[in-house]
Amino acid sequence: WIPELKDNYVKIVESMLYVGVDISMKDSAYNLLNKAETLIKAHPDAISEIMYLQVRGMTVEYFEGDVNKADDYYVKALAITEQNKFRNFISVILSRRYYIKELQGKFDEALAITKKIYFEYNNFLTPGDKLLQLKHMMDMQEKLGNINAALNLHKQYIRLNDSIHQNNVSLKVQDLEKKYEAKEKETQIIKLNQMAQEQQLQIQKN
Repeated sequence: WIPELKDNYVKIVESMLYVGVDISMKDSAYNLLNKAETLIKAHPDAISEIMYLQVRGMTVEYFEGDVNKADDYYVKALAITEQNKFRNFISVILSRRYYIKELQGKFDEALAITKKIYFEYNNFLTPGDKLLQLKHMMDMQEKLGNINAALNLHKQYIRLNDSIHQNNVSLKVQDLEKKYEAKEKETQIIKLNQMAQEQQLQIQKN
């Protein structure tokens, strides 16, 4: 057997969901996931099982709209992830659960999830992800009627957004400066070469 095969089956289904295939692809998606499940059972692997459970949950959400059933898969994936301390996977799975709790109107549970992502897994988040989690916390506090908490989070969101924007501007300026310096050096080299050629010609004339 090919070790990567089970993960490839899962990745194909994940790609199908991301491109937005229609309902006619439902059976094909489940067939691929069933093949992956058979291989995982025969050759256990925690990371493959986490990926499988996550995508299985996404597939149930996508084709069946059954968020409760999907959440069961995410809970199982999360348990394996925490058991094996694969911290980089946890925020992704928790995010799937956040959207389900929000959809179900369980705003207190959704708030607890987004807080956990932001405070416990902050080091694994990109600046954009941090902004997103601040927005999620702000939205949930607002829906729970906690206006002061929502306003405080809004202020944090603005500060972080400004900081990210300023950092991006600084990086662009540095990039332009490097390009300008490179262009200046190139121009100087061309001028020096021209001067050397002119001097060589003058020597030859003399």
